[in-house]
Amino acid sequence: MASPISYAYEPETVVWVITTANGCASAVKEGTVIQVRANVLSTSTTVKYDVRLVGDDGTTEFDEADLFATLNDAITEYEARLT
Repeated sequence: MASPISYAYEPETVVWVITTANGCASAVKEGTVIQVRANVLSTSTTVKYDVRLVGDDGTTEFDEADLFATLNDAITEYEARLT
C-alpha cells in the first residue's frame, strides 16, 4: 500500500511566493493556494501548488520550495537567493 503524500499547504491557505524571471528570483508576492498536485514516481515524489496571486487572474504553478507561510520568511529566502 502506498504511503500518504506529505505537503505543507492546504488549498485556501494564504502564502507568500518567490516568483522567478529567466531563472532568477524576481519578486515576493502574496497568493492563495488553489490546488495541490503530487507526481509520484518509483524514485521520488514532487509536490506542486497552483496559486492565485493577488491581482492576477488564473493560477500560477509553484514548487513547494518557493512557498512560505510568512512574508518575513519569504523575504529572507529571497535575499539569500539574490546573493
